[in-house]
Amino acid sequence: VEVKSAGQKVPASVTFDVRGDKVRYEPAATGVRAVYDQGAQHAYAISDSKKAYADIDTKARAENDKAPRIRLERSTKEETVAGLRCEDWTIDDGNEKADVCAAKGIAFFDPAGNATPGEAEPSWARAMTMQKAFPLRVVVHDRSGKEEYRAEAFEVRWQNVDDSAFQVPAGFRKADLTPDLKMASLP
Repeated sequence: VEVKSAGQKVPASVTFDVRGDKVRYEPAATGVRAVYDQGAQHAYAISDSKKAYADIDTKARAENDKAPRIRLERSTKEETVAGLRCEDWTIDDGNEKADVCAAKGIAFFDPAGNATPGEAEPSWARAMTMQKAFPLRVVVHDRSGKEEYRAEAFEVRWQNVDDSAFQVPAGFRKADLTPDLKMASLP
């Protein structure tokens, strides 16, 4: 996935490995990656250089919490991005609006820079994760309609991915990787 930003610091490109309900998120030129298990609703941020990891609780907030209401609108328009069919969706939480071309049936995870419980992903990404749909293209706008950033898949490869790609390496210690995660995540 290549990313373009209108002033925000985001990784230039991100590689996603997906195997069933597990996702590995690895941005280029940053020292941290994330692995996610949708079934367990849990993720880890991993820093190889620090030989450390951080837990990320990905469970959604309680319904009565002050989480933003997310409105998901699906269109009937389909496109092809990076060789895969996807549907055009709009995801709006009142603060941001994301126009997405969603490939259904492919797990997704995008760690937020502030990976606190209930806020492990940006709201548009959380909607994608919950729908088990992968955004082959996403364009995010702020409340005023100004484009914040965009990301688009440019290549999809089908290959075997070893189970170890989705695990914390043995011997890594638990640590706070929040500053690293802020640099690695899409906003």
